[in-house]
Amino acid sequence: MGYDEMDVKELLSEAIGNGIITLDDVRKKMAMMRRRDILKAHKYKIWQGKDGKWYTHFYDETKADHRRLVKRSTQKELENLIVNTYCEENAEDEITLTTVYPMWL
Repeated sequence: MGYDEMDVKELLSEAIGNGIITLDDVRKKMAMMRRRDILKAHKYKIWQGKDGKWYTHFYDETKADHRRLVKRSTQKELENLIVNTYCEENAEDEITLTTVYPMWL
């Protein structure tokens, strides 16, 4: 059964109005989905070494094989590093008035 755009808006509005879901719930779910997508897009293998540490590679143009090995104590710490690294890279790529205005002058 499909919903048209108006039905979806009305359902969401009613769910929020009646306290069934909150905007915070929606934000958390969106953040979880973004995290999942970032981890899925990470093109290098994530593995646990014999020492119990968690490893992966990041692209690094300064290395001969263009990979930099990183490790963390837990899988969660490693995943946080991956997500934060990709978020920082994307933030640097964002075009803002602050970055463009000096070039425009």
